[in-house]
Amino acid sequence: MRTIGFLWRTTLPVLTLILFILWTTPSEGQPVSTHPISFEHLGTNQGMSQSTVHALHQDPDGFIWIATRDGLNRYDGRTFQSYHRQPRKPGSLQSSDVTALGGGKDGQLWLGTINGGLHRLNADGKTFAHFGKTSSGVDVSHWSINCLAEDDRQRVWAGTTDYGWLVVDTRTGQVSQYRLDSSSVGNASILSVLTDKDHSLWFGMGNGILAHLPKGQNQWEIFRMPAEPHTRTDFNIKALLRDYRGNLWVGTKNRGLYRFIEGSGQFIKVFDEPGVFEKGNFIKSLTEDAQHSIWAGTDDGIRILPNGDPTNWIGLHPDPVDEHSLSSHAIQCLLTDQLGNVWAGTWEGGLNVRYAEPNRFEIIKPNPAGTRRLLAPKVSALTTDLQGDLWIGSVRGILRFSGTSQSMVPVSVPSAFNTQDVYTLFTDYQGDVYASYWNGGVVRYKRDGTITIIPVSEQAARHVLCFAQRGNGKVWMVRNDLKLYVYDPLTEKLEQAVNLFNLFKLKQNMTITCLLEDKQGWLWFGTYTYGLVGWNPQTNQIIHYQAKAKAGSLSDDHITCLYQDKSGKLWMGTNGGGLNCLLSTNGKFRLFTSQQGLSGDVVNSITEDQLGNLWIGTTRGLTRLTIENEHVVVFNEEDGLPSAEFTNLACTRMPTGEVAFGTSQGLLIVHPERFTDIPPSPRAYLEELKLFNRPVGIGTAGDPLQRALSKTSKLVLNPQQSVFTLTFGALSYGRNRHVRFAYRLDNFDPDWNYLDNQENATYTNLPPGQYVFRLKAAQSGQPWGPEKQLEVIVQPPWFKTGWAVALYLAILLVILGLIRQIVRIREKLKADIRIQELKADSIRQLEQVRTSFFTNVSHELRTPLTLIITPLEKLLTEELPSPERLQHQFRLMNRHANRLLRLISQLLDLSKIESGSLRPQISQGNLYQHLENSIRSFEQLAESKQVQLKLQIDPTLRQAWYDADITEKIIFNLLSNALKYVPEGGLVSVEAAICENKLQLVVSDTGAGIAPDELPRIFERFYQGKASNPLGTGVGLALTRELTELLGGTIFAFSTQGIGSQFVVTLPIVSTDFPSEWIASFPDEPPNQATQQLTPSAENFTGGSPKSILLIAEDDPDLRGYLADCFTDSYIVLQASDGQQALDLTLQHLPDLVITDWMMPGMEGPELCQHLKADEKTSHIPLVLLTARSSQSHQLSGVNAGADDYITKPFTAALLKSRVHNLIENRQRLRRAFSQEVWLRPSNVKVTSLDEVFLQRATALIEEHIDEPNFDAEQLQEGLNMSQMQLYRKLKSLTDLSARDFIRYIRIQRAAQLLKESQFTVSEVAYQVGFNDPGYFSRCFKKQFGKTPNEYASEKV
Repeated sequence: MRTIGFLWRTTLPVLTLILFILWTTPSEGQPVSTHPISFEHLGTNQGMSQSTVHALHQDPDGFIWIATRDGLNRYDGRTFQSYHRQPRKPGSLQSSDVTALGGGKDGQLWLGTINGGLHRLNADGKTFAHFGKTSSGVDVSHWSINCLAEDDRQRVWAGTTDYGWLVVDTRTGQVSQYRLDSSSVGNASILSVLTDKDHSLWFGMGNGILAHLPKGQNQWEIFRMPAEPHTRTDFNIKALLRDYRGNLWVGTKNRGLYRFIEGSGQFIKVFDEPGVFEKGNFIKSLTEDAQHSIWAGTDDGIRILPNGDPTNWIGLHPDPVDEHSLSSHAIQCLLTDQLGNVWAGTWEGGLNVRYAEPNRFEIIKPNPAGTRRLLAPKVSALTTDLQGDLWIGSVRGILRFSGTSQSMVPVSVPSAFNTQDVYTLFTDYQGDVYASYWNGGVVRYKRDGTITIIPVSEQAARHVLCFAQRGNGKVWMVRNDLKLYVYDPLTEKLEQAVNLFNLFKLKQNMTITCLLEDKQGWLWFGTYTYGLVGWNPQTNQIIHYQAKAKAGSLSDDHITCLYQDKSGKLWMGTNGGGLNCLLSTNGKFRLFTSQQGLSGDVVNSITEDQLGNLWIGTTRGLTRLTIENEHVVVFNEEDGLPSAEFTNLACTRMPTGEVAFGTSQGLLIVHPERFTDIPPSPRAYLEELKLFNRPVGIGTAGDPLQRALSKTSKLVLNPQQSVFTLTFGALSYGRNRHVRFAYRLDNFDPDWNYLDNQENATYTNLPPGQYVFRLKAAQSGQPWGPEKQLEVIVQPPWFKTGWAVALYLAILLVILGLIRQIVRIREKLKADIRIQELKADSIRQLEQVRTSFFTNVSHELRTPLTLIITPLEKLLTEELPSPERLQHQFRLMNRHANRLLRLISQLLDLSKIESGSLRPQISQGNLYQHLENSIRSFEQLAESKQVQLKLQIDPTLRQAWYDADITEKIIFNLLSNALKYVPEGGLVSVEAAICENKLQLVVSDTGAGIAPDELPRIFERFYQGKASNPLGTGVGLALTRELTELLGGTIFAFSTQGIGSQFVVTLPIVSTDFPSEWIASFPDEPPNQATQQLTPSAENFTGGSPKSILLIAEDDPDLRGYLADCFTDSYIVLQASDGQQALDLTLQHLPDLVITDWMMPGMEGPELCQHLKADEKTSHIPLVLLTARSSQSHQLSGVNAGADDYITKPFTAALLKSRVHNLIENRQRLRRAFSQEVWLRPSNVKVTSLDEVFLQRATALIEEHIDEPNFDAEQLQEGLNMSQMQLYRKLKSLTDLSARDFIRYIRIQRAAQLLKESQFTVSEVAYQVGFNDPGYFSRCFKKQFGKTPNEYASEKV
């Protein structure tokens, strides 16, 4: 018998599958009217605003947007949010009849309405922007929008009725109307749109027109559907679809479905119904599902082309007896969402959703019509026969549900029972079904269809409480009077086995609730109040388990159900004590309650699926327990259950693997194998923010939100907003509505908070700080979905802000400062006496130093002054001595005047260094030559003291960067110091070399040396050693050290008494070692004042004959007279006492050179230079500036003003004469250079720019009149606007020619050019250049070129 049952259970699934395939496979080319495709209906009862759906759209966030006749709806899989027209409210829809939906790349939602124009959902997620006018002012607020799409250039195309397109450029905000040429499309409306895979756009239009706008182009492609005989002419293209194979499907009104061949432009008909108006020929929408089947929404239901095959199509229509069929025949729109679900919007039928996820829970209820309906809502008993049929018991009898035909057949009840109330059902090994009717009796329904009444009933006990299969094929039965029977199905004999009251030695009556014989032959009794009792019929052994307060015992004495799993474990459900598992016969139980995740603690039914999971029905839902790892998953009504209350003992496992349960509201069939493929977890989102339970507006003054909360990443709350509530939801598109949430606020919540029936989180009095709100969602049996995060910042109150804390710290610091100040004052009072004593000592020491310094300095000043004043007085009061003696006295005065100048310069340099005003001027030059000149200037001094001066300089020092003035002062001080202390016959040596890219200067002497205790102090200011010369000031070495350190160098002194001393100076000589502002912008300067004074030239220079004119501008009459005396013998001297007088005299006499002081009343020297150099008449005159300003910056200013030379005071007369002579001599060289050059190349003449302009003007004027013999010096003077003297002096200075000679010179030069470059004769050339006499012309030409014109011309070849 077991073998037959096994074969039957094995072959039944195969037979069922074959019958299913035969039932669902249509014949070729024929429609199939029915198909096992079920829909869930969503409408106004679920929260939609209206039941007519025009358009569907899913945005990037996953929300489903639904366009209806009464506004816009947003759906997240569980709840609807509606948007309606609110007249006169800003941001509201202008029309509630929404017809078109579309989205852009930026995620914005666009919608079109009937007679209300185009709208866009704003960032706040609540209001809309309405496009009422184009950029050119056309009113489009009343247009009707049929379709929407965005192209690759971020332009939104809104297809309208009768008006073409309304185009919005989202990048620029430009709104415009666009129409195609009326000759090609007429006035056809735009009805549908398709955004292709290459981002090109296809538009379906009226009159069968298909328009294509390729990506990035403005050239349209227009295709027309061909006319067909016997068809209506009013056909429109209402739907477009590009499938995954690349086919372009075209749905029309009145002409069915076509496929468009792009290469040939042909429309291939797929299906239509000839002669039928609309209905199946009216294709309103197209979509492709996850299995690549084409869905066509028509006015007569849905047609499905499996895998795109048009030969076998499936028709879906409304069926009044099938609650899961379409709700309306008129399909308005179709959408396949991101999960593969297919959404169908209907006319007045709401939404129909076909979920891609297979139905894990199948529910059968007592519907008013249809083949699958129960007799009563509550299912009281269940069992399955070997044919796979499900027997369903209720108070109204038994239904036999066929899994193959999906039909339910009532089972007859013996009329003698007078009841149809089924108490329990049971199937034995043979496949016969036993039914116990309440107070009616027991019936055996055999496989052959016969019915047998088992005579178990008595007046006192009319029904059997429970059945159990015995191992030998017999059946155990227990009546409510505690009598246990055994029924033999083969002999049909019923025998009483035992009276349980006596067997268990009971003192009072008990109720048996369930019965089970395990694999070891023990018979287990579940009781109402007596716990669990086990009886071994072979040994008559009894085991009794009752609830106790200790761990490991039975949890409750009310046993509701028993089940033994495949591994042999015995499970029992209790009434309030959860689920118990008997681990062994020693009485240890494993307990599962709601605390361990069970759906409820009242367990009514237990069964096991083929995957090894226990399914447990409770009064609060269904639980799946994986035995292997004890993982628990709970399901309730939101997961798709008909009810959370499961019926006691009403469960069974079907041969095909399904598990059936009876509930208080219908039959539940579970498909366990469909739980292995876990669908994607729902994505959580934030919906709304509330402050103190008040919804927060978007962009409202004082509110923290500037855009929708779902689009917000950071939330900033002020101190008064620390009590807030976040409401949230999850995107979950499936039959399962049960979503669990978990949230956590980082830095506040210690762990995750889990919610089952709550969708908000509230925080009160949140402390100031930064937080992160984390939210995630999941459904039953799923892992947690992705986290949604929101940064939350609660700002502190003003008294806790950073600046307030800083203020507190500042006050604290002030207090501490006051305390410290008090302590300091007290300490200061104690130290005042000591300070006064130290101050007095310091003043005495300072007075001593000051007295010593002024004594030494006055001595240093008096000695040279004496040697200057005394000879002068002698010369003034006595007769002049002999010339030799007079020359000796002059040299003495000059030497001591220079000594005074050096001392004053050293003191000034120290002052500049101390004030930071001395800035080196670094330039590149010949350091070798500079060092040699500076050192050799001491040769005469060394010879006079009979000291040998030895010099050794590295030749590689010829190019280096250095400050010539500072370097010279360092050398001068070191050599002066060495020669001062070296006795006669001694040696002073100087070595200069490069060491590590630096100049190393070593000055050694063989003097007496310096004492070791004095050596560290020799570089201190005004310090004089014990062995020092009492006439010294202590300035030289101090100045040397400070100048060296100013340049970034070092200086060290080494000395041994009796042997001598050595000074080592290291100076940088690379430009990168100096600051950029020290680098001079001009090359080596002329020798500075120190060199001029050390090595003056004693030569006398005299001017040529006739004498040159010299102008001296000096406001000091003594100095002006002295300068005039110096130059009277050699020059004609003009004198001026200020700058303006000097300018007037210069313009009048045009002197050969001007000597001017820098500072004069009125016009100063630099301004005089600028005036003279800017005037064409005087620009050629050399200028010499005299000034006491010796810095290189002042020298540069003077040169920039136009000075040709710059001499600092004091100066020597010989030096000034030398400079004047050289400048005048250079000007004469320029004249000679001009006289030797050809003037036709003026750029080669070395003159100033203004002089060049003057000569070019003079030349141009002569060339303009070159053929006029009468053009002479007088006319040239008038043309140049100059006097006769000015013109003569100017030309003489520049060219060494008079005006008449200059004119003749230009004429001869032009003649030479004509002879070289033309075929003219000598006479013709003479006349062309203004000579009346060719003979005179020839003599002049030969005088200028040394050859006759004919000889000159003959050389041109």
